Amino acid sequence: MYVSQIMSSPVLTVSPDASVKEVARMLHENRAGSVVVEVDTPLGIVTETDIVRLVSDGTDTEKATVSDIMTTDLVTIDGFEDVEEAARVMKKNSIKKLPVVYGGALVGIVTSTDISHHLPEITSGEEMDKEELREMLEEAK
Repeated sequence: MYVSQIMSSPVLTVSPDASVKEVARMLHENRAGSVVVEVDTPLGIVTETDIVRLVSDGTDTEKATVSDIMTTDLVTIDGFEDVEEAARVMKKNSIKKLPVVYGGALVGIVTSTDISHHLPEITSGEEMDKEELREMLEEAK
């Protein structure tokens, strides 16, 4: 099964100059665990854990910006990779959220929760036709 078959799309995105408070509100309103930071291309990611760390340090969330707390060594995966590879990448990098790219564009995000939720389908071995997959990814750009 391909990553793009279980990814969430569209992805919550934010610019690097957005306030941390704004991002916290976005996460809460969308019941999400992360936002991808982008300006034309993905630059980083901010997770709930990043915000909790900031608040516990006593930093003012009104003044702090996304660029102050985002993880910049963004690990991504191509939409044509299989879910097993996504799990390996997550394990190797100790991450739970993996942005999905196709042709350099952000097209989705896959999380460890997505993988566990779809485990019965993943293990069934059913594969999507590659042309259908390509069309799906083009539409997500």
